[in-house]
Amino acid sequence: MKFLVSTIVSLLFVSNSEAFVRNGGESRLVSTKLFGEKKYVLQDAFRTLTGKLSHSPEIVLPQPTDPTALLLLSNSITLLSEGLRKKAKASTAWISSSNLENVATFVNEQEDARGNFPGPLSVIYCGPATSGETAFSADDIAKTGVSGVVLPIEGVMNSADDDMSLDKYSEIFQTYISSNLEVIPEVTLGFDYAPECNVEELVDTITKDLCGSDEPAAILLSVNSGTIEGRRSDEDEDIVVVDDEKISLPSIPKDVNKRVPILGSVNCAANIISQCAPKFKSAGFSGTVLRADCVPGGSRINPDLGFVAEFWEYIVSDLKSLRSKSFGFRTKTEGLKLKKDLPSEWANLQQDVAQSGALGATSVQQDPSYKGEDGATYQGF
Repeated sequence: MKFLVSTIVSLLFVSNSEAFVRNGGESRLVSTKLFGEKKYVLQDAFRTLTGKLSHSPEIVLPQPTDPTALLLLSNSITLLSEGLRKKAKASTAWISSSNLENVATFVNEQEDARGNFPGPLSVIYCGPATSGETAFSADDIAKTGVSGVVLPIEGVMNSADDDMSLDKYSEIFQTYISSNLEVIPEVTLGFDYAPECNVEELVDTITKDLCGSDEPAAILLSVNSGTIEGRRSDEDEDIVVVDDEKISLPSIPKDVNKRVPILGSVNCAANIISQCAPKFKSAGFSGTVLRADCVPGGSRINPDLGFVAEFWEYIVSDLKSLRSKSFGFRTKTEGLKLKKDLPSEWANLQQDVAQSGALGATSVQQDPSYKGEDGATYQGF
């Protein structure tokens, strides 16, 4: 009887033939139908139980020509994949690559973690490393084992009346769906138009003209404003401040996010990511996609995966950390209006006191051959 009940419950949660597919020899959960309603796996990854932002870095996998680099590439990808899961604790991983075998290597490392903690990250394919390269077919992408794919909508939306020509992308969308890939359309908003964009109407338009009877797994919104630059604080030159007028974001209603996760594209200098990303939370976004252009020195053409791994491990873990961003080893004395760095001043004071001899001679303790009046040899602590 217990076996029968457990079997019925299992069928309720996975009740259709498209729930599990096998691509490249790996099993992955793509989507389920719960009581007739289609549910996307990626939507759970983009939403957090605590309501905090999800953070997903974009990685560009290199295509080296050097034989030695080619031999080391697979190991570098494996270490990168492991670091994003264990150290960075990213929500998902977004991969751009001109070689699908490298994408499969990344996905396979994640699949090896299934059943462990932390579990595998869902992987989204963003397309070739450079825009000029030919895109791969939906079937070839699906064979790598990725969970979803980004569908960029060309052009910049500068007003509600702009025609995005979504009809021509509808067939591509359905091709991805037929290959059991969840689709994330990417729409670029003009800088001046972004604050007044009606996101609810935009989602309705995308669902109707692009997706047909299906809904996208999420929608990625990018703002055509270039790289956001910061200025030095008037009180402390070591602090970089982002001016609010340099960030233009639409407001996302809660009802829209409950229907489809709305993600924001973060493309700014590395030293101000911690200031830019939280502004997406204030605007109502479900999560952020941290673009590869944020990595110092550029990371689009044959990036150093070791450096990229360390960079995103630090950035993502810092964004997800619960500790206050206002305190650190270099204490900010903005509230006290002091011009001196207190930690440095205290360290210098300690050094001056020690060197002045006020604490007594230290040469006796430093000389192991010293013998006291009783002839005992000094042993130290």
